[in-house]
Amino acid sequence: MKVLSEKEISNLSLSERKKYYQDLKDYCLSFKANPNISIGQKLISKISPIQRNFDYEVIGAENLPKNGAVIVSNHSNSHDFFTALESFNNLGLPVSVFAANDDLNFLSNNVFTFANATLVNREDKDSCRNGLFELTNKIINNNYGVIFGESTWNLHPYKEMNVLKVGAARSAGISEKQIVPTIFEYVEVPNQCNKEKELYTKCIIKFGKPISIDINKDLFLQMLNVENIMIKMRDEIWEDIGIFKNGKKQVDPLIYVNHTWLKKFDALAFMYDSESEFKYLYFRENDLKENEYHIDENGRFVPGIIKKEDKAKVLLPIKNK
Repeated sequence: MKVLSEKEISNLSLSERKKYYQDLKDYCLSFKANPNISIGQKLISKISPIQRNFDYEVIGAENLPKNGAVIVSNHSNSHDFFTALESFNNLGLPVSVFAANDDLNFLSNNVFTFANATLVNREDKDSCRNGLFELTNKIINNNYGVIFGESTWNLHPYKEMNVLKVGAARSAGISEKQIVPTIFEYVEVPNQCNKEKELYTKCIIKFGKPISIDINKDLFLQMLNVENIMIKMRDEIWEDIGIFKNGKKQVDPLIYVNHTWLKKFDALAFMYDSESEFKYLYFRENDLKENEYHIDENGRFVPGIIKKEDKAKVLLPIKNK
């Protein structure tokens, strides 16, 4: 079916818009969906605790609507997919993670597929569109669809969120399910490390109050509201655990580059390519176009990419026994 832009939708009358969204919903129902917890979700949730070295703390599970929802979460490292699977499995709820396969290797692609992920190629508009329809089908069928609305990791040293894209609001409008703003906060150790598995003491999973999307109103403004709520939620978590990130001066550059290098290059079966991922970020007018800092050749902590070959500079020297 023909998919309209937000501008074209805004020109529809209320009755035309209602019919258009119903047509989209009918189209989504043409996809197949398993309304139950998948075998992959169960199995990976059993294996996941073995490969992580931190505990989970869940806050606000009572905010999750019954019979499915659009879960909009922040995105900061390679654990997020497994965090979503395990946390929802422990709550007894079926989940599908909306994920990109353009940055996955063969093994990871198969693992994600086995776990009922909804995979898309971000380079292909048709893939992204049809993937969103497939995920929406699952949500209609009482799955909890996890969307990392920033589209890639937020590696900024002190900014709570990157800009959320509008896809989650479209899915909520079509499925007539609510959005649940969600924060995955990985509490990092206050020192440098030599292994990615040493980085975190726990992950706080916080579910906010569900938000209904009105298809008769601007979806971009409604996603901005979701974004602001998530920023507030993350600020509250930081305050509760004693983290203060009001600017660059409150960031320890050595710890930041050490931790960020490990997230990017020492995670299991995944490496993060900052240059290719940067193009998936969305910036509003007057936003600073930055997502990562490094220490330059003059020792200044400035926006820039931490490279794999920086290993010797950012990791602790190994002491001889």
